[in-house]
Order: sequence, then structure tokens, then C-alpha cells
Amino acid sequence: MSKLTQVSVTLSARIEGLRSAVENATTAVDDAAEREAAEERERLASEIQALRDHIGDLTRNKQDPALIAALRDEMGDLEARQPEVTREADRLAANRRALEQSLANLRAELEAAELEHRNISDQAMKVREHIESLMHARRSRH
Repeated sequence: MSKLTQVSVTLSARIEGLRSAVENATTAVDDAAEREAAEERERLASEIQALRDHIGDLTRNKQDPALIAALRDEMGDLEARQPEVTREADRLAANRRALEQSLANLRAELEAAELEHRNISDQAMKVREHIESLMHARRSRH
């Protein structure tokens, strides 16, 4: 009986630890940074496209070559940032997916621990009931 009680206490502590881990993982899955990085990636792509179109218009209209060169330099700077911004957005998305997987694993482990705890509690109750019935039977004979 004491062994069942000990197992129950151990499982209760494990369940509390798992609940805390689930709560922490849930908090960590904050997709705000990922959303901002994706928006930055889209904004940068739009800005590059708009600048490319503007340069094309200026070139077709034979506008100031110095202005066109300066805008091309600016577009080159933006295009140089694009891979870094994309990598950051991809990294944040991968981190979120990994956190979500960890969270799913923790939830499954928590459910298994809770089920095991219920089973141990049921066994302990059956043992108590059996002991009580034996004691009652013993008292009835005396």
C-alpha cells in the first residue's frame, strides 16, 4: 500500500512538472517575431519591386543617368539584405515548429502521466477496499 502511495506522490510531482513545462512551452510559442520577420520580408520584396519598376520607367523615359545609377545602388543594397531577412524569417518559423513539436510531446507525456496516476489511484482504492473488507470479515468472525 505504501508503495502505491509513494508511486502516486511521485507521479503527482511529475505531473506538476509537466504542467509547468507545457505552460512554459506555450508561452514560448510566440509567433509575433515570426510574423514581423515575414512582414519585413514581404515589405522588402515589395520595395525592391517598386524600385525596379521606377528605375525601368526612368530608363524608358531617358531620365537623369545619375539618378538611375543612385536608385540602382539603393536597389542593390535592398537586394543584398533580402537573403538575411529571408533567413531570419525561416529561422523563426523553424523555431516555432520545433517549439510546437516540443509542446505536443509534453502534452502527450502529461496525458500519459495523468492516466498512469489515475490507474495507480484506482489500484490504491481497490487495495484499501480489499483491506477494509478483510478487516470487516475478521471483526465479524470475532
